[in-house]
Amino acid sequence: MKLAKRVWAWRTHRGLTLQQVCDRSGVSVTLLTKVECGIRDLPTRLLVAVVERAFRMDMSAFWSEVPRVKRVNMRGRPRTTSRPLAGVRAA
Repeated sequence: MKLAKRVWAWRTHRGLTLQQVCDRSGVSVTLLTKVECGIRDLPTRLLVAVVERAFRMDMSAFWSEVPRVKRVNMRGRPRTTSRPLAGVRAA
């Protein structure tokens, strides 16, 4: 799993907002957003700050475990598709 997905997965698994992670770790919201989108990587010292301060876990657990996270919509409900996918016929 790439760093971007792993940071997002742990943040979501812990029930933290971007702002909460940033407040705990000292990383800016802009930087963390870019990391989660895969646009930037975190320098090692900032990654350690996010993992140890915000997620309250050690680096070995961050890299060895993978949290299971359900994708949800803006209201916190599981995502659903209300219309058929393009090119897929109903049975």
